[in-house]
Amino acid sequence: MRPRVVLTGAAGFVGQHLVAALTDTGCSVIAIDRSVDAAAARALAGIRTIEAPLAAITADAIGGPADALIHAAALTARPDEAGLDLPAHLAANVDAHLAALALAAALEVKRFVFISSAGVFSPGARQLDEDALPDAAQPYAAAKRMGEIATDALGETGIEAINVRLGNVYGPGEIARPSRPRLSLLQQMIASAETDGRIGVDTPDALRDWTFAPDIGRRIAQLVAAPRLPGRVVHLVAPQPATDRTLAETIASLRPGIALAFGTAAAAIRPPLASRFPEHRAASAWTPLETGIALTMRSNGASSPDHTVRPGRTTAELSA
Repeated sequence: MRPRVVLTGAAGFVGQHLVAALTDTGCSVIAIDRSVDAAAARALAGIRTIEAPLAAITADAIGGPADALIHAAALTARPDEAGLDLPAHLAANVDAHLAALALAAALEVKRFVFISSAGVFSPGARQLDEDALPDAAQPYAAAKRMGEIATDALGETGIEAINVRLGNVYGPGEIARPSRPRLSLLQQMIASAETDGRIGVDTPDALRDWTFAPDIGRRIAQLVAAPRLPGRVVHLVAPQPATDRTLAETIASLRPGIALAFGTAAAAIRPPLASRFPEHRAASAWTPLETGIALTMRSNGASSPDHTVRPGRTTAELSA
């Protein structure tokens, strides 16, 4: 029997890649999102989708027990971008998390996966593996930290639970949405190259982690199916950090004629996310950055359905 997996935030950028990876591994996915735009509807075609606030969804609406629930829904927009004050902004994320926990209990799931963020860490030179203590206090970071604590508490109920922290994620299908209005820096660079023929880099020496979104989908699908979880928290990040200069130069190498302009500003950013788990530290297990950038640019330039890159397809398929 196919495992039944409930996924919240399924219409988002990462959510769409999760749907693709889960279905590719044989799962029956019930996709949940409070708002499904036209682009997301195309990506979720053929997937049972429930468009409603998470708090309004009952176990009866899902149609019986499920094997796992992945909570990927999040409001990443800043309070001012979302038109909310601080308490309302926190409530938007925390209330949704509590609703996801309640739904998981009602569905009698065996496993709960919370998609958290490297945003729980503040800037400062240190090793950011799974043993590092979260210390950021911005509204989004605070909500994620509260979500992680609530997820940890599930262990007392018998449900296996894990917090999955993601760093900078890029790949096909990334567009601005009300809940996530700011594109990744890499996608901004690609857009600038395609529209203006140039890339301006203010902080060329800033070092950041970058992970290809389809890789994230496959890794989380593996966590759902694993005989046991590796622990309470895992960092899913490709071990190939790159400077902003390297990103710009890689894009330019793939699109001849792009002009580059480098500033001299320093950036106060968090260090690249890392993992202490060997299976995640192996570079061979992740799509190389240059390959991922090329596939993302190819997806952005698709002009017909025959050339559209579906989130979650394997690197071999995309390279064919």
